[in-house]
Amino acid sequence: MRFISHIKLFVMSLLQDRFIFRPYPSNVDAVKTAEEYSLPETTTISIETEDNDRLTLWVKQPENPNGIMFILFHGNTGHWGDVGKPSKNENYNREYRLKLLKEIIKNGNGFVAVSNRGYGSSTGRPSEENFAKDKLAVAKFLEKENYPKLIIFGESLGATNALKMNETLDYKNILAVVIVASFTNLVDKTKESYPEFKDFDLTKVLHHAFDNKNTLENTSFKGKFLLFHPVEDQTTPFHHSEELLKRGEERGLDIKLFPLENCGHITWNASEILDTIKKEIQN
Repeated sequence: MRFISHIKLFVMSLLQDRFIFRPYPSNVDAVKTAEEYSLPETTTISIETEDNDRLTLWVKQPENPNGIMFILFHGNTGHWGDVGKPSKNENYNREYRLKLLKEIIKNGNGFVAVSNRGYGSSTGRPSEENFAKDKLAVAKFLEKENYPKLIIFGESLGATNALKMNETLDYKNILAVVIVASFTNLVDKTKESYPEFKDFDLTKVLHHAFDNKNTLENTSFKGKFLLFHPVEDQTTPFHHSEELLKRGEERGLDIKLFPLENCGHITWNASEILDTIKKEIQN
């Protein structure tokens, strides 16, 4: 059995990026313009990274003069407009990210929706190292724009950049860092998904860490961390956010976890999350 596990581990080490990054899942539609997705007054902006790739940003200014700019990082599958066709036994809204953007607009706020490299119409190859370069490029853009109120928002795999964005930006502008349905780190996630690897040292095999637990343990940001996680999440179980909460509390961070009922990894209610964020930042 251990020999078979070694073979599986070898194959996974070769193909791991295909499992982690899925910009083109089954039957995903080609990305359209923001206008075609019925996002009013949303501008498409292209910014350059330090290694000469280009990132696509959808930028919507707040309608409310006192509105907040949400800086948004998406998860590992598809793009802002579509996450691909569900399998026969699944049921989800392929446009759940668009619903989030439209709810933000509905509340009078604005957003910068980032397409990480290799996703949507952004160029380049996805990797944790390259996503860090993306974060720096986005931070330079935000510093130039100088928005007075920011909320950093990361969904699933996008939580890593969301949690690290405050390292680069002026703290006083950030009202909260919000992460939805994320995980502790890639090693924990992989061993949970593939129990046959539980006795292996995956740090020597995985090319990426995505260690959100370590980021929380070492952050210097003293503002609010708001974690949201579906209780019934079958993709990334709820206990991942419970562990992140525990680590944050041990560090003395201002951190809270909000369980989401009757939903899964990508079927959460954007309105519910935004209502909770509004209440928390007013406290």
